[in-house]
Amino acid sequence: MRTLITRCFMTVATIAMTVAALPTSAQSGPWPNKPMRLIVPFAAGGSADLMGRYIGKHFSEAFGQPVVVENRLGAGGMLGSDVVAKAAADGYTLLLAIAATHAIQPALGQPMPYDVVRDFAPIGQVAFGAMALTVPIGFPANNLREFIDYARANPGKINYGTGGLASGGHLVGEALNALSKTGMTHIPYKGGSPAFNDMLGGQLQVVLTDTSTTAGFVQMGKVKVLAVSGPKRSPAFPTVPTLLEQGVQFEPGSWFAMFAPAGTPPAILARLNAELNNFINQKEMNARMVTMGLTPAPGDVASFQRVQQADIAAWTRIVKSAGIKVE
Repeated sequence: MRTLITRCFMTVATIAMTVAALPTSAQSGPWPNKPMRLIVPFAAGGSADLMGRYIGKHFSEAFGQPVVVENRLGAGGMLGSDVVAKAAADGYTLLLAIAATHAIQPALGQPMPYDVVRDFAPIGQVAFGAMALTVPIGFPANNLREFIDYARANPGKINYGTGGLASGGHLVGEALNALSKTGMTHIPYKGGSPAFNDMLGGQLQVVLTDTSTTAGFVQMGKVKVLAVSGPKRSPAFPTVPTLLEQGVQFEPGSWFAMFAPAGTPPAILARLNAELNNFINQKEMNARMVTMGLTPAPGDVASFQRVQQADIAAWTRIVKSAGIKVE
């Protein structure tokens, strides 16, 4: 009897030690088995917030777990991005990023609390976009050349608002200043929507931000777009020429993409990428993106990594050649 009891005890002890040695994920069951959170590093109500909530709803339904969308704004998106960079690499904390946070900021050469390549695991691209140069409907210019002539004739009188320091709009504005001698003064905001509200109130002459935010304000009939960035015209503003078409040598656009912390298991990243593509390929979502001025961009992780690396290199060249410095 004692031998039997001893054997039983040793068996239980062995099982306990084996369970204790298993990874936490193996003990807690298959992923995902608890709520997830999606960090949007910009203000509520903007295009990034809207896209994040669309994705959060889809992921919640697809994975059978609540997805909480958190707006962690500040420092041009760096505060929210830093939350994800330092989160556990378990697939429960995700980031909706944009080109400004993960291609433009590293091109500026300023200190950052993370490395956009080393500290994040790409999940995939969501959509391509562009930056739009927008003015009030009564502004005395109807194209980029007229705008540049007006800015040069009125030095120091043009204030342009953007979604924040080192945002895509900020870099486009400083590139335009350097390449066309417009002499505009930058006014940073915590998102593109607050900048538009001030322009409608008469405090700004220009807003430079993404087309997805711009589209809603253009539909109000109180603002007009004079130019867009990127190699192609925006689907939201097909009649508006690009900066390149109007003689300014500036090509990069913008994008939305999703990331997880570096070290997230490949199997989890693969599931997230597959479900992200399912989201993008929905007909209803495709139509919404086009309305927002975006081009849907489904694809694998490797394809997006190439886009990100190419954009970091392009923005680095632009920053250097235009002598752009962000104080």
